Amino acid sequence: MPFFIQFLFAYLFMTSVGAATSRPTTTTAGAAYVITNDPGENKVLAFTVGPDGHLEPSVKAFSAAGRGAHGINVPPPNGADPLFSQGSVVVHTKSRLLATVNAGSNTVALFSIDAEDPTHLTLIGRPAPSGGEFPQSVAFNSQGTGVCVLNGGRVNGVSCFSTHPIFGLIPKPNTLRLLGRNQTTPPTGPQNNLGQVIFSSDDSKVIAAVKGNPSAPGFIATWTVSRDGSLSSKFTKSTPAPGGAMPFSLTPIPGTNAILSADPAVGFEIYDFDNRKGRDDETVATSRVTAVSGQKAICWSTFSSRSGNFYLVDAGSAVVREVHIAKNLDATVVAQYQLTAGSATIDSEVASVNRNDFLYVLGANNAEINVLNVNSPGKGTVVQTFEFTSAAKAAGATIRNTAGAAYLITNDPSGNKLLAIPISSDGHLGPNLKAFDTQGVGLHGIFDPPPNPQDGLFSAGSVTVNTEERLLATVNAGSNTVALFRINPSDPTELTMIGKPAPSGGEFPQSVAIDSAGTQVCVLNGGKVNGVNCFDVHPTQGLTQKENTLRLLDRPQSTPPVGPNNTVGQVIFSPDETRIIASVKGPPSSPGFLATWTLSPSGSLSSTFFKSPVGTGGQLPFALSPIPIPGTSAIIAADPQVGFTIFNFLSPEGRELLETTSVATVIPNQFANCWTAFSARSGNFYVVDAGTDVVTEVKVDRELRATLVNQYALGDNNGTIDSQVATIGNNDFLFVLAANASSIHVLDVNEPGRASKIQTFELTQPAKQAGTMFIPINLQGMATFIKS
Repeated sequence: MPFFIQFLFAYLFMTSVGAATSRPTTTTAGAAYVITNDPGENKVLAFTVGPDGHLEPSVKAFSAAGRGAHGINVPPPNGADPLFSQGSVVVHTKSRLLATVNAGSNTVALFSIDAEDPTHLTLIGRPAPSGGEFPQSVAFNSQGTGVCVLNGGRVNGVSCFSTHPIFGLIPKPNTLRLLGRNQTTPPTGPQNNLGQVIFSSDDSKVIAAVKGNPSAPGFIATWTVSRDGSLSSKFTKSTPAPGGAMPFSLTPIPGTNAILSADPAVGFEIYDFDNRKGRDDETVATSRVTAVSGQKAICWSTFSSRSGNFYLVDAGSAVVREVHIAKNLDATVVAQYQLTAGSATIDSEVASVNRNDFLYVLGANNAEINVLNVNSPGKGTVVQTFEFTSAAKAAGATIRNTAGAAYLITNDPSGNKLLAIPISSDGHLGPNLKAFDTQGVGLHGIFDPPPNPQDGLFSAGSVTVNTEERLLATVNAGSNTVALFRINPSDPTELTMIGKPAPSGGEFPQSVAIDSAGTQVCVLNGGKVNGVNCFDVHPTQGLTQKENTLRLLDRPQSTPPVGPNNTVGQVIFSPDETRIIASVKGPPSSPGFLATWTLSPSGSLSSTFFKSPVGTGGQLPFALSPIPIPGTSAIIAADPQVGFTIFNFLSPEGRELLETTSVATVIPNQFANCWTAFSARSGNFYVVDAGTDVVTEVKVDRELRATLVNQYALGDNNGTIDSQVATIGNNDFLFVLAANASSIHVLDVNEPGRASKIQTFELTQPAKQAGTMFIPINLQGMATFIKS
């Protein structure tokens, strides 16, 4: 029982599932098939289906000898379902053939399925030109001797082929038929695009779904098939009843001459081709529309012979709706099944395994396949959720499903925006960036000497995340406020502001910290009124002022502050959350220090702070990273004067100290080491130099002795600043914001001393697609959220 799904580069996408059965052994019922739709090389993944309908962990990958492509979502950003279609992979069971599309190569590929091992595929001949651009959907005739493809790009329409056991797909004369839709390559969608192509059950017609929009509804196009396999020169149109607009899928209704079509504009439609009005053919159908309450994007449909019902998949709500259609074609929604929220459920297929029907639904965002038992009407049950990223990787194919998100702010004086960028399971950043209004404005500090460079806030931690509680806090430096957002755990690029931004209690807020319980947020102000202030977290009101936490540093500063000397750097909670610690940079004549306030059980702060001066040579403690070594209570602080400084808050007798001395370590040839991040996988720290664009890897042993392990050059005049390490599965990735270059560098930091850059992600175009412009030197912050 093969079925198929599809994914694309930087994010996850899928197509559909076809059905076929092969039973070479008692332990294998068949196979399921998926394409990666990768623009570099499209591959077909073959999964083993067990006798109980479950998917097994073994996967094989086969090149489709072509490239994938992604359509352009309007409005942006791009989402799941890159081909805007159903039927991008299909299987003919009796002939043991599989056909699929290479959307980026404008070709169609034909494979044979091994009779003894259905997870083994063999490409037959070479992929055939599709006869148009951006092939989206394919269909076999009932005998498996013919294939038709639906092209949806600039040159759009249908084209058909004969199947040959050696040469593969051979173009069939007089079957290239254009639809003439006004489109591009790749096409925009999903409106005004094409959906699916099928043969009628008696092979007398080729039928295609043509999507429109509410003001100009689409239609069903039908060509008649002659005895020699050629198509009628013109197609006939079957238009949807009022309310229909975007016929997407085409699923025949057994025992009738009718077709069910999912329509995300309303729910679904039924097109009845019975000749009830004396027409001399059956190429024009009457239509009836069924509106589905609460639907967001019902696009895919399939049928179960065991339950006798249809299953419609909603990508927007991750809900499967079960629909019963009576003999008179009256339709009733009989049940619905909630799958993983935010997983972008798209293509689906029902397959019969040992007299049981199973519905397979692809969850694109999560690179998962949901398996439901659908034997009994109205009683579908989820029996498996199969996540296949690792299995695909082991087979040599890359599946980049969304694993989390990275966040930064534009810090724009005309309107601060928070940017959310999807992170895939292999650590790469994807282009589907989203922008959110922070309801405040940014501000750039005054650099001394001028001109102003990157790092307009002279700080680290301007954006911070509490993963467990799904909270994000950030600053509006020009509005003197702090904003709090809730992160959608299913789609971490989706943020919701909680309440309104709260006054920061000072001027020019630069850094924020959230406690582990997600109940308290503290901010560090660095302007004329500088110091720390804390808030309670309220589920609906957001940040509310916490009593007895406003504590001033009284540094001589202006608003905006002059820096980076004599400004503040970062605020954090101590690892045991008994203290609030802030870095305070000094001028050359008076080195900086760490300021520590004690936290009472109620969350109030001590009235005065304790001062821990930097060690000899140190001057500008900047970013702060606790050192996670048992038996220590230490912090490493980047210091652009020397390299970095280690503060140990544990006395030789094992007592926690509120003020301590420190040891500075020189990094040779450093210019502006200001930011730090720690990797649990490598066990090392990564110190970022904004002046040289070099990342220095540092090892700190149990005695708090520091060793320089390696250095990694990221470019020239990139303006590398804020950084963050994120753990995805068993891998650690370092994300470094390169403000001048408007980009983010991603490094694999799994192995000590062997970091490697895997991506440089350019921000300008994705931000523009999200409706946001920015000034590079204003970009600030780096925080990440990774799904559990």
